[in-house]
Amino acid sequence: MALLKNILIRFSAFFVLALLVTGANAQEDLSAHWDGKWIVAGTLFSIAVEVENEELKLTQVESLGFEWSNENGKIEGNIVTVEIEYAGVTGTIQAELVNPSTAVAFAAT
Repeated sequence: MALLKNILIRFSAFFVLALLVTGANAQEDLSAHWDGKWIVAGTLFSIAVEVENEELKLTQVESLGFEWSNENGKIEGNIVTVEIEYAGVTGTIQAELVNPSTAVAFAAT
């Protein structure tokens, strides 16, 4: 069990970096600031983000070989939570939109 938790923490740390980057297509509506392509600074790891019906939808663009899946995220103001499954372990990532082009994320579980 400790090994699985360690695996999730490692992947979560990498996923967290994905949201510590500049996003594209920022607009005035707060939820619209999530829309666009998010790229980890200094890497090719990227995800596409789309907000639809109060849900955040993630699509892998370049996962650098990481095989993971996710549920649609829940948006509450500038905070989003997303369930991620990686290597058989499921956890929650929480991200906060700091400004229209920057988000800070961490493993919430």
